[in-house]
Amino acid sequence: MMSFIHGVLWIFTLPLLLGWFCTSLIIMFVLQELCFMALATCYGELHPEIGHRGIETVAATPAAMNVKEMDIFHFEEKYRGSWILYRKIQWRVAPHYYLFWTFQASPRRVSFRVHVRVRLKVR
Repeated sequence: MMSFIHGVLWIFTLPLLLGWFCTSLIIMFVLQELCFMALATCYGELHPEIGHRGIETVAATPAAMNVKEMDIFHFEEKYRGSWILYRKIQWRVAPHYYLFWTFQASPRRVSFRVHVRVRLKVR
């Protein structure tokens, strides 16, 4: 009887646990992408064409860009603010990314046993 109750409970709780895990991964990846996009959109402050055509296209054209000193100032301020936000969010998300990639991309399964070698030198 207990095994039946245990099986029924797992039928209902396992999808909830997997859903929670997948949702938290998606939220972490969305935060990563939003932080990256905040940094990438700062380049639009340098020149209006960068925002419309993209930095790769503008850099590939042989025509020179006319960038004013005030545009550089606005770019630096916006980039600095985005960089501070990026670092703050990455600091909080980094342990979760580390655990995810350790378990996902490790060449062999991770063992929780820790092997410590201690060498004592006696004089």
